[in-house]
Amino acid sequence: MYLSGNDFENAIEQYINTNGIKLLAMVTYQRSFFERLFYPSISKKMSYHTKIPLLVIPAEK
Repeated sequence: MYLSGNDFENAIEQYINTNGIKLLAMVTYQRSFFERLFYPSISKKMSYHTKIPLLVIPAEK
């Protein structure tokens, strides 16, 4: 599935509300210092913004 929009968090939130999603699963991977500094984690943002349970799965590169 492809979600479009300028604000990724709001696009996911809208999809969740529209389709009645009960659980959101996201995959994360270890990032370098500069990646963490300039590109904040989407899963961390979603943990603060969503009201449904969030399953975050760490992946290896």
